[in-house]
Amino acid sequence: MTASMAFDPENTEFWERQGRKLAQRNLLISSLSLMLAIAVWMSWSVLVLWLPQAGFHLDATQLFMLTAAPAFSGAILRLIYAVAVTRMGGRMFTVLSTLSLLLPALAMGWVVQDTATPFVLLLGVALLAGLGGGSFASAMAYTSQMFPGRSQGSALGMTAGLGNLGISLLQGVGPWVMQHPMFGLLSGHSMLMQHHGFWLQNLGWIWILPIVFVVMLAELGMEDIRPAPITLKDIRQAFRHGENAWLAWLYLGSFGSFIGFSAIFGLLAKNQFPHEDLGIYLVLGPMLGALCMPLGGRMADRAGGARLSFVLFMLIMLAVSGLFFSLPSGDDGSLDGFVAAFFGLFLLTGMAHGVVLAMLHAVCQQHQGSDVAKERAVLLGISSALGAVGGFFIPVMLASSLALWGGAQLALFGFLLFYASCWVASWWFWRMRDTLL
Repeated sequence: MTASMAFDPENTEFWERQGRKLAQRNLLISSLSLMLAIAVWMSWSVLVLWLPQAGFHLDATQLFMLTAAPAFSGAILRLIYAVAVTRMGGRMFTVLSTLSLLLPALAMGWVVQDTATPFVLLLGVALLAGLGGGSFASAMAYTSQMFPGRSQGSALGMTAGLGNLGISLLQGVGPWVMQHPMFGLLSGHSMLMQHHGFWLQNLGWIWILPIVFVVMLAELGMEDIRPAPITLKDIRQAFRHGENAWLAWLYLGSFGSFIGFSAIFGLLAKNQFPHEDLGIYLVLGPMLGALCMPLGGRMADRAGGARLSFVLFMLIMLAVSGLFFSLPSGDDGSLDGFVAAFFGLFLLTGMAHGVVLAMLHAVCQQHQGSDVAKERAVLLGISSALGAVGGFFIPVMLASSLALWGGAQLALFGFLLFYASCWVASWWFWRMRDTLL
């Protein structure tokens, strides 16, 4: 299929004849690109656990800021990426956005080789990792226009789920590659940690060959289909409807929470339980949430999302309460309770994200005279940018709570208030907008 041919997923005959295969192939390749992008984006959440042991003199607030910085820049870039993919086409934009990941990967490998690297430079390179975070908006906007409305929850949930497996990939290979001179002489000198050599730069360099491979795969295997271009007028029209703003808020509560909790899981555990090693739990927690995203989308496609989101945000509040009581206060504290609460948060926020994605399409269908596909793409771009802010505010709020209160409980109380607002918004969609059920 050439770029000039019309791609109409709502045309049943076209969809069954060739549209489904094209869309599924593009989804798979763009999801592989997104997986790498998220792994690069979240690399600093792993790196901060090793910097103090390598001899970098950073306090707890600086470590949380390095964790939060990529989310801040990623949120800004998502607004740009969501529009750019509709102007450039899926193949070309996937190639360029994946290729851009070499910048943060190489820069990370460079700055961590010297313990005298100033915090400002580390922060600048962490912000550069936002190039990976921006890719989520473009992948979701592209997927939304490649699939028919009846399967939006499933398709978007699958893209989000596969892409966010990049966090588990990072958590799984990251610690291992930093302890082995994988690149021979290119690994340079090692920094000593209790007389054992390790190579922090490998956490950046390990992504170089996969990036080149996915760039080639996208160039050869994707179609350069251009979705309907998004303009400023489209953005203004999308937010004429007040419920769209509430949907963006629920997106922050679902995906923003998932990405924020994924970023700080290991760092908060290290801060609160310094003598414990979570090991495999750091991999399994985010993996559980990512795998639940397509499940949530599929459930919402079949049963409606508003009622599900109402229940899920109520359960999220219970999980945050469990986390509140598991943290050390004096000499007590429960590591088992801490891990169980986080696993609950990953599962619930991942499933809620899939549900909210399906709700986006359901709400857009209710607006008379609107271009559903275009409005949905606009909402995904704006909402995903807002969702990335969760990856910034969760670490910042926890850092502030630790500095002012001496513990994380103050931040968790703030999270409870936020999820209460999401619960109220879900109730409004359920009780007042019963057409979404």
